[in-house]
Amino acid sequence: MNMVSLGETAKNIIYGLTQSATHSKVGPKFLRITDIQDETVNWKDVPYCKCTKNEIDKYSLNPGDILFARSGATTGKTFLVKRLPEKSVFASYLIKIQLNENIANSYFVSYFLKSTLYWKQIKDNSVGATLPNVNGTKLKSIHIPLPPLDEQKRIASLLERADKLRSMRKFAIAQTETYLQSLFIEMFDKADKNLEPISNFCEINPINNKILKVSDNNEVSFIPMNSISENGNIIVYEKRKYKDVKKGFTSFKEGDVLFAKITPCMENGKGVIARNLINQIGFGSTEFHVLRPIKNISTSEWLFYLTKQKSFRKHAEKNMTGSAGQRRVPASFFDRFITFCPPLELQNRFAEQVEKIERIKLQQQEALRQAEHLFQGMLHRAFNGEL
Repeated sequence: MNMVSLGETAKNIIYGLTQSATHSKVGPKFLRITDIQDETVNWKDVPYCKCTKNEIDKYSLNPGDILFARSGATTGKTFLVKRLPEKSVFASYLIKIQLNENIANSYFVSYFLKSTLYWKQIKDNSVGATLPNVNGTKLKSIHIPLPPLDEQKRIASLLERADKLRSMRKFAIAQTETYLQSLFIEMFDKADKNLEPISNFCEINPINNKILKVSDNNEVSFIPMNSISENGNIIVYEKRKYKDVKKGFTSFKEGDVLFAKITPCMENGKGVIARNLINQIGFGSTEFHVLRPIKNISTSEWLFYLTKQKSFRKHAEKNMTGSAGQRRVPASFFDRFITFCPPLELQNRFAEQVEKIERIKLQQQEALRQAEHLFQGMLHRAFNGEL
C-alpha cells in the first residue's frame, strides 16, 4: 500500500470551539470530549450551547468527520461521526478532520486510527508525560497505508463485520452493568435516609504506611488509568517492583475503591474495586481518589456502585476545580457529598447479588476478549496488506 500523510487526505483540520455548555435547549448540540464514551455518544445527554452563525458554520459536524482528543488522559482517542440527530458543533480539546472523499474513505481511515500502527505514531508525536497532547501539525504527519478507494471500502466492510461482533459483546456487558445500577437504586432508595457526608462511611485517600510491609524487590500490582474500563473492569494488571512505585504514585490495598478524579475519566465513569492484587497491595495513577470501606459500616460494593451513580458523578462534576482539560474532583468533595449509609445487612445482600452477576460478566468479558482478539488481528492484517 502507498503510505500517505493524514494531512494529504484532509480537506480541513479544525480545532474545537471554546465555549460553555448551556442547560437550555437553545442553539446546536455541543459535543465535548466527555460525551464520547467507548467510541459512542449518547446524543440525548449532549448539552447545547449558544453560538453565532459564523461559529456554527465553522465548527459544525457532519457525518464522515473524524474527531481527535488532543490533550489529557484521552489523547489520541478518535471518534467517527456516523449520525447526527440535530445540528451539532464540537468543543475545544477536540480536533476535527474532514477527509477528501475522493481520496479516503472515512470508515477505512477511522479503522486505521484504532490500529497499533496509529498508536505508535501518536506516542511518538505527543508531548508531555503527565498530560500528553498532540497538535494539528503532528496529526497531519501521521502516515496511513492508503490503497485505492474501492479497496478501502472493501477492507472497511470486512472490518465492520468484526467490529459489530465486539460491539454486541460490549452491549451485553453494558446491559449487565445497567442492571446492577438499577438494583442499587431499588435496594437502597427505600432505606432510611439519615444523611451524612460520605467521608463518615469510608476513609478517603488513607495513608498506607501500616499495610505496606513489603521489601523493595517484592512485586505489587500497578494500575494505570488506561487499564480501567468505563464499566468498572480492570483490563490488565501490570507487575512492578515495590521500589519502583513506592514514591510518586497512589497506593491502595485489596478491596479499596478507586475513583478517577480527572476529566474526562471521571465523567465517563472510570473507577473500580481493587481485587486480586499481588500481595494484596496496589499502586496506580495519581489521578485516583481511594475510598476504603470501614469495617462493620460499609462495603466495597456499596461504595463502588454509589460512586457509579449518575447523580453522584453530576455532583462531582459541579465540584471540580482547575482549568479546562485539567479539572479534578478535590478530596474535600467527599466531605460535602451528603448521603445515607444503609444497614450493613442490606449492603451485604447487595454484595451477594453483585458476586453472582459478576460471574456472568466474567463470561461476557471472555467473549469480548475473543472478539477483540479477532478484531485486532484483522486490523493488523488489513494495514499490512494481508486482508
